[in-house]
Amino acid sequence: MQKLNIENLIIETTRRCNLHCNHCLRGKQQPRDISYQTLNLLCKQINNIGTITFTGGEPSLLPDKIAFFTKLALYNKVSIENFYVVTNGVIHHGTIDFMIELIRLWQYCTDNECSGISISNSQFHQWALEEEIDYEKHPLRVLRFCTLRGEFKHLEDGRGTPLLGEGRAMYSGFTCKPAPEEELILTRYDDDVNIGGDLYINALGEIVKGCDWSYESQEERVIGKIGTHESPLIEILKNNSKIDE
Repeated sequence: MQKLNIENLIIETTRRCNLHCNHCLRGKQQPRDISYQTLNLLCKQINNIGTITFTGGEPSLLPDKIAFFTKLALYNKVSIENFYVVTNGVIHHGTIDFMIELIRLWQYCTDNECSGISISNSQFHQWALEEEIDYEKHPLRVLRFCTLRGEFKHLEDGRGTPLLGEGRAMYSGFTCKPAPEEELILTRYDDDVNIGGDLYINALGEIVKGCDWSYESQEERVIGKIGTHESPLIEILKNNSKIDE
């Protein structure tokens, strides 16, 4: 069976975020987690991943899903070059499990030039918190690949970086810009099938083009689903990608 080399694979581990930020492009939280079956079926169809991103929010709620995917990658001989995770940094008591899985993922990756975890300490997250967090002393900061994203450079007079106009951000009162429409690029080299662009697998196991969509907008951009009764991922992508021979 032909397998895929994926430039950017984004996995939405959960929709049960522990914050309710008014800038969030995803929208209202949902009691949805990606299933072990979806991760298993997905991993069996992949040969190499340039960068894997675990998102949500909030990915730190489910370190077991990150652990499971790393084990699957090892078992199925899937190479991963880099990883990326963004967290709001709210969880402290369960941080050790999250840290351990990130370290294991770091050790598994073959490159790590772009690997890392970022704590989003923007003003939006700080406004949503019940108590202030000292991000400089956050437990995750002991990791050499952990960084702080910093304040969101957005000013009320419209200067700075506009928010993506999806989810709750559309009603935040701040300047927004439309999310970019993205194209998946399929190329073939001998027996390999390569996918360029952002391939997003949401918590429902659905395949979505691009990653900057609300849960609602994702419904309009689903091109297939990872499942035992669905077409193989490679066939779904062949029918929904720009072909670059």
